[in-house]
Amino acid sequence: MKWWTNCGPAKRSSQKAAFEQVRSTLLHQWPEAKVHLFGSTANCLSICNNNDIDVCLELPEGIEDQVANAPGFAGILRCA
Repeated sequence: MKWWTNCGPAKRSSQKAAFEQVRSTLLHQWPEAKVHLFGSTANCLSICNNNDIDVCLELPEGIEDQVANAPGFAGILRCA
C-alpha cells in the first residue's frame, strides 16, 4: 500500500466519530460556537496511520471572557 492511499471507509468512519465527539464536547461548552473540520481529513487526503484531525472553533464576538475563564481545551476534551 502506498503511503498516500486513502485508508478506506473504516478509517473515515472512525475519524468522523472522533470529530463528532470533539464537536459535541465543544458545543456543550460554547453552544453558540461553530466547529469546522478542515485539513487532510476533511479533503480525504489523510495519510494512513495518521490519527489527527484538524478542527477550527469559531466563536462569536463578545464571549472572550467565557473563553478566557474556561479550563484549558485539553481539560474540556478530556471530559468527553
